[in-house]
Amino acid sequence: MKYLILLIASFLVLELNAQHENSDKTLSPYFLVKGAEAGVEALPLKRTTAQVNIAGVIADVLVNQTYVNTGTKPIEAIYVFPGSTQAAVYGLTMHVGNRRVVAKIEEREKARKQYEQAKSEGKRASLLEQERPNVFQMNVANIMPGDTIRVELSYTELLIPESGSYEFVYPTVVGPRYSNGKSKHNKGFTAQPYLESGILPDNFFEIQVHIAGGMPIGDVTSTSHRISVSTPNVAGVDVLLDASEQHSGNRDFILRYQLSGDQTEAGLLLFDDGEEKFFLCMAQPPKRITSKQIPAREYIFVLDVSGSMNGFPLDVAKKLMKDLIGGLRSTDRFNVILFAGVSCLLSEQSLLANSENLEKSFAFIDAPEGGGGTELLPALERALKLPRADQSVSRTVTVVTDGYIDVEAECFDLIRKNLGNANLFAFGIGSSVNRHLIEGMAHVGAGEPFVVTNEKEAASVAKKFRKYISNPAFSRVNVKYKGFQAYDVEPSTTPDVLSERPVVLIGKWRGEPTGEIVIQGYQGKEKRTLRVPVHATASDPRNAAIKYLWARERIKLLSDYNIVGADPNRDKAVTKLGLKYHLLTAFTSFIAIDEVRNSNGELVTVKQPLPLPQGVSNLAVGFDLGISGISGVPERHSGAPLMILGIVGLAILVFLAFRFRRRLVLIPFLALIFLASCRQALPVETCEGDTAVFLMGEDRSSQNPYFDIAKTYFEQDSLEKTDFQLTDFRDLESVCNYLAGHKPAGGFWKRIHLVVHGNQWTGVRMAATEGAEDRTSADMINQAWTENLLPKIPTTHVNEQTRIIIESCNVGNDSALLKALSHVFNQAPVLASKYFNVFERVPGRENSVKKYMADYRYLVFPAGSYPGNKAIAEAFKRKYPEDTLHWGQALQRLMPIAPGASYVHYFNIPVQWISVCESSPRPLIQSQDACLKWVYQEPELLQRLHGMGMTPEEFRWEIAALDYQVDGKSYPAFKAEGRAIIYCIMCPLDSPEFQLDMKQYAPRYYKQYKA
Repeated sequence: MKYLILLIASFLVLELNAQHENSDKTLSPYFLVKGAEAGVEALPLKRTTAQVNIAGVIADVLVNQTYVNTGTKPIEAIYVFPGSTQAAVYGLTMHVGNRRVVAKIEEREKARKQYEQAKSEGKRASLLEQERPNVFQMNVANIMPGDTIRVELSYTELLIPESGSYEFVYPTVVGPRYSNGKSKHNKGFTAQPYLESGILPDNFFEIQVHIAGGMPIGDVTSTSHRISVSTPNVAGVDVLLDASEQHSGNRDFILRYQLSGDQTEAGLLLFDDGEEKFFLCMAQPPKRITSKQIPAREYIFVLDVSGSMNGFPLDVAKKLMKDLIGGLRSTDRFNVILFAGVSCLLSEQSLLANSENLEKSFAFIDAPEGGGGTELLPALERALKLPRADQSVSRTVTVVTDGYIDVEAECFDLIRKNLGNANLFAFGIGSSVNRHLIEGMAHVGAGEPFVVTNEKEAASVAKKFRKYISNPAFSRVNVKYKGFQAYDVEPSTTPDVLSERPVVLIGKWRGEPTGEIVIQGYQGKEKRTLRVPVHATASDPRNAAIKYLWARERIKLLSDYNIVGADPNRDKAVTKLGLKYHLLTAFTSFIAIDEVRNSNGELVTVKQPLPLPQGVSNLAVGFDLGISGISGVPERHSGAPLMILGIVGLAILVFLAFRFRRRLVLIPFLALIFLASCRQALPVETCEGDTAVFLMGEDRSSQNPYFDIAKTYFEQDSLEKTDFQLTDFRDLESVCNYLAGHKPAGGFWKRIHLVVHGNQWTGVRMAATEGAEDRTSADMINQAWTENLLPKIPTTHVNEQTRIIIESCNVGNDSALLKALSHVFNQAPVLASKYFNVFERVPGRENSVKKYMADYRYLVFPAGSYPGNKAIAEAFKRKYPEDTLHWGQALQRLMPIAPGASYVHYFNIPVQWISVCESSPRPLIQSQDACLKWVYQEPELLQRLHGMGMTPEEFRWEIAALDYQVDGKSYPAFKAEGRAIIYCIMCPLDSPEFQLDMKQYAPRYYKQYKA
């Protein structure tokens, strides 16, 4: 029995040591991008239901969203969600259990103060604010554990038919916004957390649509979701979402339908609320003229190739651009501007749309891969300032983008000021584009907005665009009111009608409904007149939505598209409209306050994560290179006593074994302990070749095929061709295991390539051991080696005659890293380039690739402080006075235009750092000066920054308080987020001599370290 006790005790000692070892690993933070920070309870959005009633041309929408606090703490939830750009939001109601609280409309600042006061008093409260005309933020305070909150939102919008076809769009998610910090209208929603690309939202999404068209309805379809449609009858049609789409809230719901006949007849709706009278008039122009009567035109295409376009959006955009340009007439002229952080121009003068120039433009469009910020404003300025090919030719600017920026109003102002130079069409690319920007640019540019949600739609939308621009339906439109006292009409001037869609007028009227509305215009050279009688129409209370729609149009004129800048009179006018018509605006908010529930007033704040729109790459959020870590974690109980106890216990067992030699039962047990402490020898497999390439990563999208091209290169190149392509390795430990278990038949491994993302500042993008952090430095490799976590490779497999080549970017400048790797590989020489490593497909040669290196010069800016190309060029000149590069030209190119030509590459450096405090309360840290002072008091963070050769001043910082949990205890902490942008001028080293020297690992290109 006593031996059994000793046996159990020994296992307990070993288990305690194992638990201690594993528990240490929890000190390394793992951040789940699904919600709140560590220690904060999230408020799940459980369900979104939208009920849509469409009567004639007006859609009335009731949105229900249900939230449940499944945690253990009272919380405040902040949730950003989208709305229709055309929506007039007129109602908000909060339900808590059986209680119903109807929100009131207040001035924005007043509503915010009431909300903060209610929150501090422990009252449940809801606040709805408009961040953009199509982006809303909901705050719900003091949600107690177990609370279910249901929020009702009511809005109405106008549906404008085209050739008898209607489209209703229900936006479901706000796409990530690129912010360079210059916008005067950014209220902070650009920092909203996002789920990772491809992860579906957890909440249920449901939408029901009833269409009462007043005439037969047909061809009800959805291009975005699977739906079921009831059989049309006199009452109308009902549309339900298919059961398989219950988690489809990551893309806009798009519904299209038609009424009988090819055109919509002229119509008039009237409403009298006793104080004011409103009207809505829609009149369809006659058929259009033939294209032969239309003169030649000039088109400037502006294409977004930024990070948020990477992958599916850019693929679709390129196809769309080719369809647009390929459909131009030979007499038309065109030009192309590509933009991300900088812009790149196809030609200094617009080109004729002949076959040669079309091919040139297609190659130009195909080159970008998608990366960097979204600097639309400078690209638009450049497009509008281009010299005209012919002063008599009318110009059209076409912008293709997902619209993930925060300078919408600045873009509108720029376009408005240049209406005499060109009209503008806007194409939104993606499943959830920024419709406010797309529709707003087209609105002020007297053009039309288009949205392409998938590749299949590109050709049809391009065809639709050509139809618009090639054959205007109704131009030089003039409206007169004969015997009808109309006033405050929107729009005040009617733009050209560029398709088979009606002229839409919405306004107020006085007196009796008499007379007629006369609409005159031209089709080609022929004058046309449309007459809409008023006397035959009566006011109807069911048309109450018209007053909301009119107010929304007036607000759009005053706010969305007015001249950018502070204007107190404009702000007062918008506020007055919002309060009078009970509408959500930039200056009015909805506030609902319930009874006291949270007596102590303590709560934590949660920013609800948004799903990334379907098809948008993780590159939109921009976490590709950066620093993360934690400092100040309270010390935990040392494991030394357990280790001592284990050693003492083992010594006792050994003593007992010798003392009771006859008790042979202990001998197998001791042998078991000994064997368990030894690594088991791996079986060795003999290989026919002696060169191998380990592809230590995978491509994020088809637009950045680094590993795919590298694989082709090592399969085809005559000097670099390898015997083995190994793709399932993501850490150094697995590479060592493979090399320890595989031996070339002819002796040792001659050449081993490790293809891995990396840089001289943060190491290589692979884990040292399985499950470890995927960005590895020299210190991490040395630690793993010291702790015997990396398998030993026999010297008969890898030795000093083996070459280890690191195929990465400028890690040759990190001598410590090369030295650490050389130790791991039995003092084999480790080679890496001090330049950027580029694998590139050869244009015009299918499946042919090349490799070259590029020298680099770089500047760092805090995110949001982009000074413009001219200032950047001057800064480069000051930093590198000996260089003869033409900095301005390099900044205009996103790719090399010829072998050896310089170009610009840029990338973000984000920092996420948590620092646990010694005590609470914590000071409020908001200004940049206060943030910098805090960073300088964090020695570990400073060390990491200095290790990258950077200073805190090169970052834009945001610091927030949070609670951090260790061993079930909550500690006060700060979370610091910083972001810098590197502008890097790439100088390709590409010539036949260079190619040969590179493949022979010449010392001037490769740095070699041999331990």
